[in-house]
Amino acid sequence: MKRLRPGFKISLAVLTLFAQAARSKPFFVDLSKAANVSREDDGVAGNRQGGWTDEGINDMYLYPPIPVGEVTRNGYSFSMLDPGDGSKPVAIMLRPGAEQADKPKSVDVEVPQVRGNYLVFIQHAIGGSGARDGDVAARYTVHYADGQSVEIPMLKGVHLRDWWCRQWWDNSGSDSWPVYMGRNVYTMKWHSLIGLWATQWKNTRPDVPIAGITFSSEDRGGPVIWAVTIDDDDSHADESRLKGTTWSNPPGAPDGYFDRKYAAERGAIYDAAVADGHIEGVRSIEIIRNDILAITVDPALTRTASGSNPAVEQAAQTPKTFTVTSPDDPAFSAGVNPVKVGRNSFECWNGDIGRYQQNCIYWHTFYLQMKTPLKSGAHYEVKVAGVDPSMRSSMSVAYTDAATPTRVIKVNQVAYASRAARRYAYLGWWAADLGAVDYSGLSGFEVVDEATGNVVLEGILQDREDKKGNSGEKVREMDLSDLKTGRYHIRVPGLGRSASFGVGGKGMRDLYFNTQRAFYHQRCGFALEEPFTEFVKPACHLEVYESGRMVEDKSYKPLPGEQIHTYIGGYHDAADFDCFTYHLRATAQNLDAYDMAPRVFKDGDLNIPERGNGIPDLLDEAEWALRFWREQQAADGAVPKGRCNGQDSRRQNHVQWGPFGIFKPDPTSNLEYAATAASFARLYSKCDKALASVYLTSAVKAFDWAVAQPQDPKDESRNAFMLWAAGALFRATGESRFNTLFIENQGKNGFRTHWSIAGLGPMLRWPYIRCEQPGTDKALVEKLKQDVITSANWQVEKSIDAEAYRWGGDSSRGMGWGNANGGGRYADVQLRAWWLTGEQKYLDTACLNADFQLGCNPLSKTFITGMGARPPLHPQISGFLYEKPNKRGGTVAGITIYGLTDRDPRGWYPSERPRLRRWRDLGNGGAEISSEFTITETLGASAFLYAALYSAEQESRQP
Repeated sequence: MKRLRPGFKISLAVLTLFAQAARSKPFFVDLSKAANVSREDDGVAGNRQGGWTDEGINDMYLYPPIPVGEVTRNGYSFSMLDPGDGSKPVAIMLRPGAEQADKPKSVDVEVPQVRGNYLVFIQHAIGGSGARDGDVAARYTVHYADGQSVEIPMLKGVHLRDWWCRQWWDNSGSDSWPVYMGRNVYTMKWHSLIGLWATQWKNTRPDVPIAGITFSSEDRGGPVIWAVTIDDDDSHADESRLKGTTWSNPPGAPDGYFDRKYAAERGAIYDAAVADGHIEGVRSIEIIRNDILAITVDPALTRTASGSNPAVEQAAQTPKTFTVTSPDDPAFSAGVNPVKVGRNSFECWNGDIGRYQQNCIYWHTFYLQMKTPLKSGAHYEVKVAGVDPSMRSSMSVAYTDAATPTRVIKVNQVAYASRAARRYAYLGWWAADLGAVDYSGLSGFEVVDEATGNVVLEGILQDREDKKGNSGEKVREMDLSDLKTGRYHIRVPGLGRSASFGVGGKGMRDLYFNTQRAFYHQRCGFALEEPFTEFVKPACHLEVYESGRMVEDKSYKPLPGEQIHTYIGGYHDAADFDCFTYHLRATAQNLDAYDMAPRVFKDGDLNIPERGNGIPDLLDEAEWALRFWREQQAADGAVPKGRCNGQDSRRQNHVQWGPFGIFKPDPTSNLEYAATAASFARLYSKCDKALASVYLTSAVKAFDWAVAQPQDPKDESRNAFMLWAAGALFRATGESRFNTLFIENQGKNGFRTHWSIAGLGPMLRWPYIRCEQPGTDKALVEKLKQDVITSANWQVEKSIDAEAYRWGGDSSRGMGWGNANGGGRYADVQLRAWWLTGEQKYLDTACLNADFQLGCNPLSKTFITGMGARPPLHPQISGFLYEKPNKRGGTVAGITIYGLTDRDPRGWYPSERPRLRRWRDLGNGGAEISSEFTITETLGASAFLYAALYSAEQESRQP
């Protein structure tokens, strides 16, 4: 116990009065003299003049408003200081960390000799220095009139909950009970709330008057104290009171409530965006038709660098905003306004702008329909009124109807497969609220060989019915089937020319090379270095504490003596850094492609660090994928499901981890490893028999562990994965026990999987289909072949009839998470059917999926980074795979993103757009279903597809 601090002076009269009085009402401690922080900031983040936490409009101006004066909420009575205009100090904020020297570490508050059974602190924390839940973040010392003191430790996450929270009912019982929940403009963006909680402490010396309280920070969590009550009442004695006032989700703010806050910040964000180089003015001008121009402008027109401002955008969508002039076309010499203006406002980029976190920048494409068509050979300038005077307000285009590039002619922007017998290009566009552009006045097309400049193919534009209206276009089709290997572009007289494209050749080699190297760029625990890549970074996630937290995570405070393990291997999953055994499905696909044409794939053909060892690079990459799991295999054969590296796994939304971040093994993880390792060992044995034997032995141990585990009735996929592994092990070893297991368990629904991985069926059947070991059931092989062919036939029909743009999917069945960008998702079964039958229709359908993925789609964009004329600009990939900081500049090539989605996000204009145009090219969160990727769902599918198409081309050239 401490003696009474000298700063607290006792008034004998007051002492006597309160010592003898029996109180029936709570006593509200006056915090006004110690209060040092207001509810509102000045609106400018980081200027060191903030009234709250100096985070701009991320302050305590909330809806519903925080009450003022005496109030009872959820069983607790307290008194809140009046903020006046919002700038008057109303709470005590202690410093969250030693570096925040502008906030006090300790504050004293006098109490006029009051007794009570309980002290109640209305409080929260503002975050801080990375303390763990349960750490002591502050200490409150209660000083008594007799000179003694009692210290109350305040634990982070128990007594001191962060001011931002997820749930309105968050609580720790009497240690932290919610008494207020509301929202500010920032928490609405993140679907979060702001809370105040009541911490009730039972006074250990209720018969002795309290003379003062000292609030002290431990520099580990930033406590904020809003009110203190001394009371005889136990608020937690009656649950009905605790939930009787406001025990529900707070209401949303009425329209206009936060306008003042938004206005205070918009100008500052705009200035920061200009300083960061986000705003330039007019960005591009394109020909859509010879009487329709598309001009794209960034926020220099709207002065809104964060989000959309519909009123300003709509006001700009008028003919008078745009003037088209020409020095050599008399019809435009005096300046002409369009007769109609359409608009497509879209999210262009999101992320941190200066000090302002997570803002979205919108661009606006205006479609200008002119009364008079443009004249071929003339030059035109479009001037945009209202653009910030310091920014570019106009742009020019030289129009030549056979030479001016236009995105409305859709081609495979990289390379059509040389082995395909069916190839198409498309013409069509959807001009936002101007609707489908009519190209019926155009009749023919020409294909130009770029090596000679000669026209090598002429054709007629054919109407292609969009039966479901998913493209929003009046699509016209061009048949390119007769083209040979080479480099070309298309000319449409009266319109313009397409992007350049290849048929086979270097473009196909580039597709194989870059989609394979996507694995290399996702390696975990591995330094990316020159000369293997220009996207360099040090090795990551090498060391992990026993708790599962990374040593490189400096926000984590390890326990005394906490042990460390070192790991190497595996891949980063998506833009997160988690490693899972299901990544091996991608490796298994790649091994199947290798198996069909092993002589095509060479040592050194992928420029990875293992080059020069005499082993094909594709197999070297497969060994990297398997290595971590083999090294972490337990003595009993169990292979972990994965390991955590932070982000998703830190939230534990996949599985719970054990010591050193290792995820608990399960039968599926072992069977996936066993199947892939067995296939790898069989192929690798021709390169290194010793290492292949190690992997084969490991695969058998993993399989035996898995089949010995109890059956979980909820595991729909276990039997299918057991069949896959048994087939792979039988093919690799010839052991009859694997053949027996396969035959006995492959009956009705033997290959049934969870609906989310239903597309794996052909791959799971493949090892047994390809098996030539003695004892293989030939009749069963034929049945499994027919399963694959039947599935392939369904997609062949879809590629003909389902959509105006030929691929192999069906947008009426739902889109998202990689199943609507064409490519390998649907090509897998087609390639296997082609390998089984040799029928060209299956190879053609696989190739049509590749064409869709590479630009033959309504958006005229590719879904693979760094490839084609119009690749993703802002994919959600790791920041080190961008050329510039803050996920800006060009990106690494070869990462396939998810692509099109059913979801038409709020904030786009028009709010309803055709389904096959729904894609958000955003790389800093919020658009994962469009712009992210995974090892299994996109990288593996693409690597398999382009390895197969590349090998098919190379095989056709070899004797």
